[in-house]
Amino acid sequence: MISMKLPSESKILSILRAWYMVGILGFSIPFSYFLFRFLTPFSLLLLVSTFFLYHKNRDRRLWLVMIAIALLGFGVEVAGVITGKIFGLYEYGETLGVKVASVPIIIGINWVIMVYGGLALATLTRLGRVYASLLAALIMTASDFIIEKFAILSDMWSWQGHNPPLQNYISWFIISFLFCLAAFPSIAGKKKESSYTWIPLSTCFFHLHSCNTPNILAIFRSRHITFYTTFFRWYTSRMLKKHLAGIQTELDPCYADKAVLLIGNHFSWWDRFIGNYLSYKFCHKKFHVMMLREQLEKRMFLNKAGAFSVEKSSRSAVESIIYSAEILSQKENLLMMFPQGAFDSLYHRGFVFARGVEKILEKCDSLPAVVFNINLVEYFSNPAPTLFIRSRMYQGEMSTRKLEEAFNLFHLECISKQNENLL
Repeated sequence: MISMKLPSESKILSILRAWYMVGILGFSIPFSYFLFRFLTPFSLLLLVSTFFLYHKNRDRRLWLVMIAIALLGFGVEVAGVITGKIFGLYEYGETLGVKVASVPIIIGINWVIMVYGGLALATLTRLGRVYASLLAALIMTASDFIIEKFAILSDMWSWQGHNPPLQNYISWFIISFLFCLAAFPSIAGKKKESSYTWIPLSTCFFHLHSCNTPNILAIFRSRHITFYTTFFRWYTSRMLKKHLAGIQTELDPCYADKAVLLIGNHFSWWDRFIGNYLSYKFCHKKFHVMMLREQLEKRMFLNKAGAFSVEKSSRSAVESIIYSAEILSQKENLLMMFPQGAFDSLYHRGFVFARGVEKILEKCDSLPAVVFNINLVEYFSNPAPTLFIRSRMYQGEMSTRKLEEAFNLFHLECISKQNENLL
């Protein structure tokens, strides 16, 4: 019979450290980011396999306890996602792989790893069962607190209102304590050196990745430097007066006690100037506008006057959505965005919205005032065009399809009114 000798534990530790270093690099480079995101659940399986291979006295009781923790942990997460009563209102993304009942299967394995790693560290103190379990639960909860930012940005999970509530950490601590209490007899005194490394290594990885992400991957946030915002308002007013024969408006009143999400037709270079004009002239709000990163990098002065970046099909797109929800949580703000995601001809019909606006609204603590804005120009008998600005408050269902339908109907009404002006 051929027996296979396991590599020494020191070699396994070196491999684990190297893997996390490669992970920091892989998640930080755009072309390899999605590959490493795909590998995340496999990394968790590899880690739990390492624990059990090097565990002393792998008896039946250990397997039963760990299987029970995996199943109970998964069940708690399913109940948490469905009811929102345990951890708060949250949902899982696609990073952690295949889901059952809206929860990734790998989550049960993650609970096993956290309990094993937490107890491995706590029992180094030689505390008794209860105090060691309390310390392990505290370690697990602290680790969860640190990795939240990375998890949200990496689409592992997301929270309604974009930040985890205090309820999440309280529940984490209580459930972790109960699991550790049950697992203590099977783990205390039987773990190996590799089990001490999981929580410190993973926590350092998540913290370094979140804090030291290269600027090429981070979003540019609105800066609102007074000189630039004042200048941009003056410049907007001057440019509109200089290049237009006139401005005609037909606007719904703005809410003073709500932030405003302004959804417009994106037909020209002028759109951001028009949005800024509406913001300070009629809504009296602080202007923010979402711009494609490649466009903003060419006009960085706009960042100092309220523009922030979004980059499609990248990790930072999630951060842009979260940041947009943060903007809309403050009633003094107006956020202008173009859900169609690109320039469209002034003569275009049937706008198609991306899901970004729905995701932003899902993450808002309280819904902002959603305002449709259609801008059209006519020359008539003048050498310079007249700008027609119309807006309408939307009060229907906040789904992509319903928003898209209502916006297109409003757009057709605005065109119909333009035709009436010619009669």
